[in-house]
Amino acid sequence: MTDRYTIAAQAFSIAWLCQPHLHMLAEHRQLDIQPYTKLLNKTQSWLQGELKSGTNLQRFFEAFADWREQLTFEDTLADSIADLSNAALFCATEACLAEANEEEWQLLCQFLQQLQHTEGLDGSGLEQYWQELTQELLATLPEQVQRPLPKDFFLTLRQQPITPFGVDLQD
Repeated sequence: MTDRYTIAAQAFSIAWLCQPHLHMLAEHRQLDIQPYTKLLNKTQSWLQGELKSGTNLQRFFEAFADWREQLTFEDTLADSIADLSNAALFCATEACLAEANEEEWQLLCQFLQQLQHTEGLDGSGLEQYWQELTQELLATLPEQVQRPLPKDFFLTLRQQPITPFGVDLQD
């Protein structure tokens, strides 16, 4: 079984890297994604060991969960990626607050892989990129993962050139 902070780190990496997709959808639909952004920042602070209050993280998690329930998605790749981003952030924060849900993490990975193989995308190339990035990120983590996560984890994440769906992060 994968420990909770390994799941939290990996799910956080999906949520963090997919931010541009959520921002594009928000701009297109005039959505307020502040609950997502706030929780992403709080979860990062928690994983970095800067945020000490689980109650504080829980408060932002609950606001995010309420916001997420009100969202409606269309049957488009952009909406599906936004849904994946939200699910990843939910999974990451849930793992920070309690025991990780291995089954939920596996479903998230399957959803990511399914979306990467959407017609029009370079599915095998994106999947290979994600597998290599996952290995690189996991290599920054100690054998017994606890918080704070190593600074190298966040540095590796910030150095990525593209999202898991090929959107340039360097713009």
